Amino acid sequence: MENELFKQWDEQLKTLSAPWMAYNQTLVASMEKWTEIQLEAANYYGGLAIEQMHNAGQQPDLPSLVQQQTELLQAVGARWQSDMQQFSGLAQDTQQALQALVFEHSPLKR
Repeated sequence: MENELFKQWDEQLKTLSAPWMAYNQTLVASMEKWTEIQLEAANYYGGLAIEQMHNAGQQPDLPSLVQQQTELLQAVGARWQSDMQQFSGLAQDTQQALQALVFEHSPLKR
Protein backbone atom coordinates (compact mmCIF):
# COMPACT_ATOMS: atom_id res chain seq x y z
CA MET A 1 0.00 0.00 0.00
CA GLU A 2 2.78 2.41 0.86
CA ASN A 3 4.50 1.50 -2.37
CA GLU A 4 1.38 2.37 -4.35
CA LEU A 5 1.08 5.68 -2.48
CA PHE A 6 4.67 6.58 -3.32
CA LYS A 7 4.17 5.63 -6.97
CA GLN A 8 1.10 7.87 -7.18
CA TRP A 9 2.94 10.71 -5.49
CA ASP A 10 5.89 10.26 -7.86
CA GLU A 11 3.59 10.37 -10.89
CA GLN A 12 1.83 13.49 -9.63
CA LEU A 13 5.17 15.17 -8.99
CA LYS A 14 6.34 14.33 -12.51
CA THR A 15 3.09 15.68 -13.96
CA LEU A 16 3.33 18.90 -11.98
CA SER A 17 7.01 19.49 -12.65
CA ALA A 18 7.00 18.59 -16.37
CA PRO A 19 6.01 22.07 -17.59
CA TRP A 20 8.68 23.74 -15.45
CA MET A 21 11.33 21.29 -16.59
CA ALA A 22 10.46 21.92 -20.24
CA TYR A 23 10.42 25.70 -19.61
CA ASN A 24 13.86 25.58 -17.98
CA GLN A 25 15.28 23.40 -20.75
CA THR A 26 13.99 25.83 -23.37
CA LEU A 27 15.52 28.82 -21.59
CA VAL A 28 18.86 27.08 -21.06
CA ALA A 29 19.02 26.11 -24.74
CA SER A 30 18.26 29.71 -25.68
CA MET A 31 20.93 31.06 -23.32
CA GLU A 32 23.43 28.59 -24.76
CA LYS A 33 22.73 29.77 -28.33
CA TRP A 34 22.80 33.42 -27.20
CA THR A 35 26.21 32.87 -25.60
CA GLU A 36 27.56 31.12 -28.69
CA ILE A 37 26.49 34.05 -30.87
CA GLN A 38 28.06 36.56 -28.47
CA LEU A 39 31.35 34.65 -28.19
CA GLU A 40 31.62 34.28 -31.93
CA ALA A 41 30.89 38.00 -32.41
CA ALA A 42 33.41 38.98 -29.72
CA ASN A 43 36.04 36.84 -31.43
CA TYR A 44 35.27 38.45 -34.78
CA TYR A 45 35.31 42.04 -33.51
CA GLY A 46 38.39 41.43 -31.36
CA GLY A 47 40.27 39.94 -34.28
CA LEU A 48 39.19 42.83 -36.46
CA ALA A 49 40.47 45.35 -33.90
CA ILE A 50 43.87 43.65 -33.68
CA GLU A 51 44.08 43.47 -37.46
CA GLN A 52 43.31 47.19 -37.70
CA MET A 53 46.04 48.03 -35.19
CA HIS A 54 48.53 46.10 -37.29
CA ASN A 55 47.32 47.70 -40.52
CA ALA A 56 47.18 51.28 -39.21
CA GLY A 57 50.93 51.71 -39.26
CA GLN A 58 51.30 50.13 -42.68
CA GLN A 59 49.22 52.61 -44.69
CA PRO A 60 51.44 54.74 -46.91
CA ASP A 61 49.19 57.81 -46.99
CA LEU A 62 46.00 59.32 -45.63
CA PRO A 63 43.72 58.44 -48.60
CA SER A 64 44.71 54.78 -48.27
CA LEU A 65 43.92 54.86 -44.55
CA VAL A 66 40.56 56.52 -45.20
CA GLN A 67 39.75 53.92 -47.86
CA GLN A 68 40.67 51.11 -45.50
CA GLN A 69 38.55 52.57 -42.70
CA THR A 70 35.58 53.01 -45.04
CA GLU A 71 35.79 49.35 -46.04
CA LEU A 72 36.12 48.39 -42.40
CA LEU A 73 32.99 50.34 -41.45
CA GLN A 74 31.03 48.69 -44.24
CA ALA A 75 32.16 45.23 -43.09
CA VAL A 76 31.39 46.01 -39.45
CA GLY A 77 27.96 47.40 -40.38
CA ALA A 78 27.10 44.28 -42.38
CA ARG A 79 28.31 42.02 -39.59
CA TRP A 80 26.42 44.01 -36.95
CA GLN A 81 23.25 43.72 -38.99
CA SER A 82 23.77 39.97 -39.33
CA ASP A 83 24.34 39.65 -35.56
CA MET A 84 21.14 41.56 -34.82
CA GLN A 85 19.18 39.33 -37.19
CA GLN A 86 20.54 36.27 -35.39
CA PHE A 87 19.55 37.71 -32.01
CA SER A 88 16.10 38.61 -33.30
CA GLY A 89 15.60 35.15 -34.78
CA LEU A 90 16.69 33.52 -31.54
CA ALA A 91 14.30 35.69 -29.54
CA GLN A 92 11.42 34.78 -31.85
CA ASP A 93 12.27 31.08 -31.72
CA THR A 94 12.41 31.17 -27.92
CA GLN A 95 9.12 33.04 -27.72
CA GLN A 96 7.42 30.52 -30.00
CA ALA A 97 8.82 27.58 -28.04
CA LEU A 98 7.64 29.06 -24.75
CA GLN A 99 4.20 29.82 -26.16
CA ALA A 100 3.94 26.24 -27.41
CA LEU A 101 4.85 25.00 -23.93
CA VAL A 102 2.20 27.18 -22.35
CA PHE A 103 -0.39 25.89 -24.78
CA GLU A 104 0.72 22.28 -24.39
CA HIS A 105 0.45 22.40 -20.59
CA SER A 106 -2.57 24.67 -20.39
CA PRO A 107 -5.47 23.40 -18.32
CA LEU A 108 -7.80 25.03 -20.87
CA LYS A 109 -6.50 22.67 -23.55
CA ARG A 110 -7.87 19.62 -21.80
